[in-house]
Order: sequence, then structure tokens, then C-alpha cells
Amino acid sequence: MKSNAIQIGFAAIVLFGLSEVCLPAQSEIPGTNSRSVAVSVPPSKIERADKIIGQPVRTRDNKRFGTVDDLVLDLEAGRVLYAVVFVPGFLGIHDRFVAVPPADLKRSGDEFRIAVDRKTALSAPPFPKASDEPYVIQDPAYASALYQYYGQKAWWKGGDAQGSAELANVHRASSLIGTDVQNLSDKEIGRVNNVMVDLDPGRVLCVIFSPNREVGIENNLYALPPNALRPSADGKQLTSGIDGNKLASAPHFQRDQWPDMSAPGWASSVYSRSGKPAYFESGELQPTGRSTNNPPRIYHEAPK
Repeated sequence: MKSNAIQIGFAAIVLFGLSEVCLPAQSEIPGTNSRSVAVSVPPSKIERADKIIGQPVRTRDNKRFGTVDDLVLDLEAGRVLYAVVFVPGFLGIHDRFVAVPPADLKRSGDEFRIAVDRKTALSAPPFPKASDEPYVIQDPAYASALYQYYGQKAWWKGGDAQGSAELANVHRASSLIGTDVQNLSDKEIGRVNNVMVDLDPGRVLCVIFSPNREVGIENNLYALPPNALRPSADGKQLTSGIDGNKLASAPHFQRDQWPDMSAPGWASSVYSRSGKPAYFESGELQPTGRSTNNPPRIYHEAPK
């Protein structure tokens, strides 16, 4: 009997030790009677921007609406500002372009669906004509009006109806792809191959960079954080401080062997190499038990 008791006690100690090692780190949340676990939500579905462009779009009531014409991206913030949808008229007459925030554009199989009906979508703040577009997409006033119309909260500073913020690194995805990239000495080092987006939360995971032979391995493609690229002085190219040494440690792959970038380990490596926190590793603490009368304390992303 005594031997059995000793064995049971030893087993309990081992199990307790394993639980401390194997369970996620926990901490008390002020205002609750529970413990919490730091949450890391992996990307839902990482897609190439050029594969999203051209996809059919239907309305909430499953009626044909148009096709995704482009994605407007803020590289500095690593965000998808909105999608631009081409809505055909009749025999080329009254063709239109409308913008939709990413939160209101959801993939449904091989197409997308917007969260509103046709009339509501067409009544949104009109997307600018081509001659005005370069100025408008850099102006947060349009994005602010669009988000307000759809009832979405603007994530940028000063993102109210007046749009008092500045959007300094905004591009069409189609314009980014193929754009030359220069180093800080204005020497061409490669070009943008693609942009990887996580459309559900409206995030840009990374920019896929194709280097010149002098900088990297030509058969390889490299994943860079979106804010690693900035417009050049003349606005015709992109500029980056990337060099051969930095590329050597950047996540990369062969051109004909694209990895699953939705895998959290791969996605995290894009940011860990640059010393920046990944957007899907927010460090939020969520209550795991009964709450008290005091509100829970939520830790949000650190400002960039």
C-alpha cells in the first residue's frame, strides 16, 4: 500500500511538471477570476495579389456584380486599404469602378462576395477617374469617407470623416508588381514579383522580391516586410535598404516552389528576421474563465 501511494504521488508530480512545460504561458487578467493565454492567430489565407485581381464578385444576394480590378495597399502600415471592383455597364456604356473595404469583401470559392446589395455598393463614395486617381488614393479623405459609408472603423491615425492623416506609401497592387527596386545609392537591385495579402483582416503579409544577380540568387524569390520598400524620389521606382547580407537571412524559395505562406511559422519568419512583430501575433490576452464586475484588460498591438 505504501509503495502504491508513493508511485501515485510521483506520477502526480511528473504530470504537474509536464503541465507547466507543455501548456502555454499564462498570466492573471486584472478584473477577472481566471487566467489568460496570449493569443496568436495564424493568417487565415495568404493569397497572391495577382491571383485576386480578375476574380468575379457577387453581391450579398448572390447576384453578379463585377470583377476585382485591383487592390489599393498601404505598404507603410502593411494594410489593404480597399479593393477596387470593376462594374460593367451595358455594351461598355456606364462602366464603373467602386471601392470596397476588405472587411466587406469575402472569398467564396473561386469568387468574392461583397457584404451589401448592388444599389448600396453603387451608392458608395465614387472611385476617382483615372486622371485624378494618383492624388486621391494618397489622400485619406476618400478612404475615410468609404469606411464611414460601410460602417467600418478607420485604423489609421486621424481616420475620421475629414481624413486628417497622411498615407505616404500607397499603391495599386498591379502597379507594384514589376516595379524596379533601387538601393539607397539609386542602383537597381531587382524588382517586385508579387504582393502577398491576408484579405480577411486586410493585411499585407509581405512583398515578394526578385533580386538581380549581384544582390541575390536569381532563381530565388525573397519575402520582405511591406514597409521595407518606399517610393523613390521621382516616384517611378521603389527604394530599399536591403542588400546581399540582409537577403541571405530573409525567407526565400525557388520560383517554381512557392511555400504555403499561411503556415504561421513561415509567416512569422518574415517579421522575425526584420525585428518587427507580426500582425497576427498581437499578444492580446483573452479571459479563459468567469469574469467579475470589473472590465477585462485587453492588450492591443503596439503602435508602429
